[in-house]
Amino acid sequence: MEFHLYAISEAFIVFAVLYSAAKLFSQKQFLGALGLACFGAAAALGVYRFGMGEIEPLANIHRIAGQIGGLAGLSLITVQMFQNLTAKTNGRLPPLGLGLIFVSLIAAFIIPAIAVPLFLLWGIGLVIGAFLYVRGSLSRRLLWALASSLILVAVIFVRRSPVLGPDMSWHAFHTLVALWVLLIYCILRQTSRL
Repeated sequence: MEFHLYAISEAFIVFAVLYSAAKLFSQKQFLGALGLACFGAAAALGVYRFGMGEIEPLANIHRIAGQIGGLAGLSLITVQMFQNLTAKTNGRLPPLGLGLIFVSLIAAFIIPAIAVPLFLLWGIGLVIGAFLYVRGSLSRRLLWALASSLILVAVIFVRRSPVLGPDMSWHAFHTLVALWVLLIYCILRQTSRL
């Protein structure tokens, strides 16, 4: 059995999710908690994979869990954000949002190549939702919208960065995801502008 250091940065995500998802769950933000749990489950698989030396045998399963789990997680968090926004106006977004999640996941299963573009679309939705959701000045809202975009920065620029190399990219990507998980909790625990 060979322990790989990749397990450590995966564990950062697991710990961030355990804290943040539990807090959201206690606040009855169940979609957001479930969304974070999707990221945590993929990271927990990574901790096991690298911690137990199952690097090659679990490579494909870990990749699929990361892609589909990330898409499911991000879409659930985005729907939670908009559900919170529309709660005071009795909006009908949750059923619509859940339908969009279902369609996205089915499409990603059928055509795996569109999983990343769908992830980016949900990420853009999250950024817009965060901007609308946070109370306060324009600069404060922009700051939190920027914080919610950290997942997109991590996926687009850090995950496979030729500048950082494979090892540093891996650790930097997972550290940024863990930070993003905590920031998402900080956004969702705030009171909506509405």
